[in-house]
Amino acid sequence: MSAVILFHSNGDILRAWTQESVSTDPLVGEAEAALLALTKASDLHISNLLFQGDSQILMESILLSYLQGSTTNLAIPWKIASIIHSLLPLFSSIPSFSPAYIPRADSLEAHSVAAWAAAHSFS
Repeated sequence: MSAVILFHSNGDILRAWTQESVSTDPLVGEAEAALLALTKASDLHISNLLFQGDSQILMESILLSYLQGSTTNLAIPWKIASIIHSLLPLFSSIPSFSPAYIPRADSLEAHSVAAWAAAHSFS
């Protein structure tokens, strides 16, 4: 189960989404959550997004592909490369996009929402 939470800059929760994950691999699940988050941000026409995640490998892959504008010649793990490639058109729909790694302790809300949704068969 993947969960995404959209916070206002003042810390208030604005929206939350969950989605069934098709993989049991944690890195793939995190990448699927990133795709869900950026899709929702694009759908909402968010123009300024501080995008935070607690997977350092994923966040480095997102940052590299964002800065390069492609996924070629980058050290992106093969198991998330196609998902990262799917993010590329979403970057251009968010004029001010800043990806940042945060420790897991700082992203407990998303993990709690995912655990709740999985326990209640909610997506």
